[in-house]
Amino acid sequence: MLYPNKLGGKMGKNKKPTMMQVKNVVNNMLMEIEYLKQAVSNLDFIVNYYIKYNDDSDKFKTYVEELSKKAKKEQDKNKEAK
Repeated sequence: MLYPNKLGGKMGKNKKPTMMQVKNVVNNMLMEIEYLKQAVSNLDFIVNYYIKYNDDSDKFKTYVEELSKKAKKEQDKNKEAK
């Protein structure tokens, strides 16, 4: 996503970006992170309400716990292999 030509100006082979260019890139990254944070929050909100709507809270909780146990076993197995 971040390429030297996206810094807001022309850059030669050996020129460093200016402080303003770096500041702009960092600000753009922060805005994108904030957007992603909001999108994840919205998805979490929607999934929670969908689960409540279907009255599957207990079933879903059991399913997530089973997945967590499987992931933990797999992680332990990978640690032992190393």
